[in-house]
Amino acid sequence: MDQVRFVLGNTVQELSPQARSLLLQALDQARSQSSGESGRLLEVMAQALVQEDPAQATTLLQAEGRRWAEEECPVSALAEQAIAAVRTLSTHLHSIPWGEKVQTETVRLAFFSELLTGYVQGREEIAAQRRSAELTARMNELAALHKVISAANSSLDLEETLHLVVRTVAEVMQVEVCELYLFEPERGTLVLGASVGLNPAAEGRLRLRLGDGVTGWAAQQGRPVAVADVRQDPHFLYEPILHEEPYRSLLSVPIVLYTVEKLVGVINVRTREVRTYMPEEIKFLETVAGEMAISLENARLYQETDQRLRRKVDELTTLQRVSAMVAGTLELEQTLGLIAEQAAKLGQADLAVIVEWLPPKYEPSVVAFCGLDDDRAARLRWWLRSEAVHAHIAVAGRPIVISADEETEVGQATRWSEFSALLCIPLRGKEEPLGTLCLHTERPEGFSPEVVDLLSVFADQASLAIENARLYSELRRTLEMKSTLLQEMHHRVRNNLQAVASLLNMQMRRLRDPRGVRLLLESASRIQSIAAVHDLLCQETLGVTTVQAVARRVLEVASAHLSRPGLNLRCQAVEEPGLPIGSQEATLLALVINELLSNAISHGFAHREQGTVTIDAYLADRQVVLQVRDDGQGPEESVEGEGGLGLQIVRALVTRDLGGTFSLQRDGEWTVAIVSFPYRPPQGVVPAHP
Repeated sequence: MDQVRFVLGNTVQELSPQARSLLLQALDQARSQSSGESGRLLEVMAQALVQEDPAQATTLLQAEGRRWAEEECPVSALAEQAIAAVRTLSTHLHSIPWGEKVQTETVRLAFFSELLTGYVQGREEIAAQRRSAELTARMNELAALHKVISAANSSLDLEETLHLVVRTVAEVMQVEVCELYLFEPERGTLVLGASVGLNPAAEGRLRLRLGDGVTGWAAQQGRPVAVADVRQDPHFLYEPILHEEPYRSLLSVPIVLYTVEKLVGVINVRTREVRTYMPEEIKFLETVAGEMAISLENARLYQETDQRLRRKVDELTTLQRVSAMVAGTLELEQTLGLIAEQAAKLGQADLAVIVEWLPPKYEPSVVAFCGLDDDRAARLRWWLRSEAVHAHIAVAGRPIVISADEETEVGQATRWSEFSALLCIPLRGKEEPLGTLCLHTERPEGFSPEVVDLLSVFADQASLAIENARLYSELRRTLEMKSTLLQEMHHRVRNNLQAVASLLNMQMRRLRDPRGVRLLLESASRIQSIAAVHDLLCQETLGVTTVQAVARRVLEVASAHLSRPGLNLRCQAVEEPGLPIGSQEATLLALVINELLSNAISHGFAHREQGTVTIDAYLADRQVVLQVRDDGQGPEESVEGEGGLGLQIVRALVTRDLGGTFSLQRDGEWTVAIVSFPYRPPQGVVPAHP
C-alpha cells in the first residue's frame, strides 16, 4: 500500500547519491531560468527531493495539485506548466550518465503523477464541499419554506394568516420589511392586507390599481420585479401612508394560483440598503408565493363562506323578525307601510313603494312608500305609466332587476326617469296578484342575487300579511254593518215596547178598579223591563250585554214603575266581574228580575214604609247564579208551592227557557230567590272564569 501511495517519495529514496546531487544541481539551474507557475513547480519539486520522509515529499506535490484545483484552474493549464517545468529541467540533464538518467526520468514521471493525483483529489474535495454546501442551503431553504407554509396553513382566519406569513418571510429572508397585498377582483385593486416594518395603520386602507408602482406593475406583468434602488426606478410610486422613506431595495413577486391562472395578491420584501437580489432569493420568494397562493385562497374562501353564512343567518333572523312584525298588525294601511319600510331596510334601498295596478287599464297606484319625496314621486309615476314598464312589470310573475345601463326600452325609460337600479317583485295573492313591490338603489353594484332572493321570500310573507289585513278589514266592515243593523233593530224594538207601555199606562189611568190598575201596572213594568234590555243591547256591539248591567237597568225601571207612594225602596246590584250574555238570556233575565222585584214590593213590603233589595250574580261550576234578596216579610205561599202568577212566570222562564233551576227560601230576615242556569258565552266572547 505504501509503495503505491508514496510514488514520488519512494522514487526519491531510491536515488543514488550521485543522481540526487545531479538532479538538485539541474533544478537550481532550471529555477534560475524559469518564472511564474513553472518556476513554482520546480521549487516544489526541489523541496520534495530534499525530504527524507517519503510521505512528506508526496504531500508537498499533492498539495500543489490541490492548490491548482482550488483556484479553479483547468487540468490542461496544470499539465502545460508541468511539461514546461520538466523540459526546462531536462535541458540541464542531457550530459549525465545513462544509469542516473534513468533514475531522473523516473522522478519526473512520479512528479507528474503526484501533481495530477493532488489535483484530482482537490477537485473531488471541492465538489464534495460544494455538494454539501448546496445540500445545506437547500435544506435551509426547505426549512424556511416549510416555516412559511406552516405559518400560512396554521389558521383559516385570513387576517391572522396574512400577519403570520409576513412575519415569517421577513425572518427567514432576513429583511426589514415584508408586505402582502390581496387582489380585489370586484374593484380591480390591490389592498394592503398585512405588513411588518411599515405603518400598521395602512393595512386595509392602502389600495393600488394594477400597473401602479412596482407592486402594481409586478401584478400586472405576472412576474417578479427586483429593484436594487427604488429611487432610481421609474415604476416606483411613493405612498406617504406607508412611511417607506428609509427603504431602498424592493423585490415584488405576484401570488398567482396557476391552476386557474388567478391573481391572488403580491408579496414584497424591502431592505434599507441598496441591494441586488440574487436569483436564489427571487426563486425562493417565487416558491413561497406559489405555495401561499393555495393557502391564501383557501383562507379567503373560508372567510367568504363564513361571512356568507353569518350574513345569511342575520338575514334569516331579520326576515323572521320583520315578517313577525308585519304579520303582527291587521290594519291594512299600517301593514302596507310596514312592508315598504322593512323592504327598504332589508334591501338597503333608498326607496321602496307598493304599487297596485287598477283595472281595467291597469293604472299604477302607489298605496304605500318609504323614502318617496315629491320629485321622486313625479318621476316614479311617469316611469310606472310607461307602456314598456307596465308590460314588463305588471304582468311579471317573478322578480325583475332593471338597470339604467340596459339597452332596452325599460332601461331607456329608467334612464329618462333618472333612476339607477330598480328591483320589482310581484306580490301574489292566493287567487289574484296583489301588486308590485318596487325598490331603488344608487349603489353601483345594484341588487345582488342574494338580496333578490331574500326580498322574494319577504314578498311572499308580505303578500300573506296583506291578504290577512284585507280579510280583516272586510270582516270588520261586515261586523260593523251587522252591529249597526242589530243596534237599529234593538232600538226600534225598544221604541215599540215603550209605545205599548205608554198605551197600557194610558189605559191604566182610565180604570177605576184597583185590581185592574195593578195588573196593567205589572204588565207595563214587564214591557218596560224588556225595553230596558233592548236599550242596553242597542248600545253594545252585536247584541251582547252582562248580567250585572241587566240587573241594574231593570232595578231602575221596575222600582220607578212598581214602587207605591210612601215606600222608601233601596235597590242595589252587587258589583262583580261582568258575565257577558246574549240578547235571549238578557231578555229572560229582565223578566225574571222584574217579577221577583214586583213580588217583593207587592207582598214583602205590603205593610212597610221601607225595604231593601239586593241582586248578586256570579259564576260557579259553569253555572250563572243569580240571587235576589229582600228584607220583606216573605212570600204568602209556602216556598215549596207554586206561589202566585209572578212566581209561576219566574219558574217557567228559568226552567223552560233558560234550562236552569229556581228556589225561594228564607235566610234569617231575608227572603232569597236563587236562579241558576248553564253559562253560554256569546260567540266571539272569551268565557268568564269563576
